[in-house]
Amino acid sequence: EIVTTLKKNNVQEFTISYNSSCLIDRLADFEKLGCKISGLTKIKTTLKNLDGGIQEANALKMRIL
Repeated sequence: EIVTTLKKNNVQEFTISYNSSCLIDRLADFEKLGCKISGLTKIKTTLKNLDGGIQEANALKMRIL
């Protein structure tokens, strides 16, 4: 459903920051639906650092082919 909705809305890139041991399985599922890893990036989280700044997390950039 996620990829179908992204395609309907002309979204060509998205990020995955999911930290789980089953991440490889989810990536394989996305690949079957025509998505590929296109690189690494940083995303802002909803958490704050002790100094009040917004925390960042590593994420995979995904491209819909």
